Amino acid sequence: VLHRSFANTLRGAGRLRELEEAAPADGSKALLADIGYEIDSLPTYLAETVLASQGVRCTQMGGNVPDEVLFGAIERVKPTLLWISAGGAHRIDKSVVRKMVNEALRVAAP
Repeated sequence: VLHRSFANTLRGAGRLRELEEAAPADGSKALLADIGYEIDSLPTYLAETVLASQGVRCTQMGGNVPDEVLFGAIERVKPTLLWISAGGAHRIDKSVVRKMVNEALRVAAP
């Protein structure tokens, strides 16, 4: 478990380095959620830290966020950036994750 958590942390930190340069500094809104397949929710918290440091207003949903709760939050917050963490999804049917992410993107579309 610890080894997997460390790997998730390194992967999340690498991805965040890419995002840091691209993060808008205009007060954009981000919604971050772990849909429940991670061992920990560290990637979403790392993303929140980096985005907030760039002036992005973040709404952190935390871990194990049910689909309906995520979709409702998207409708209320109307984020310009949507972060869905599903790094541990290899343990379940990928089509389930794909369907949920596609629905989240549909709900988030202007």
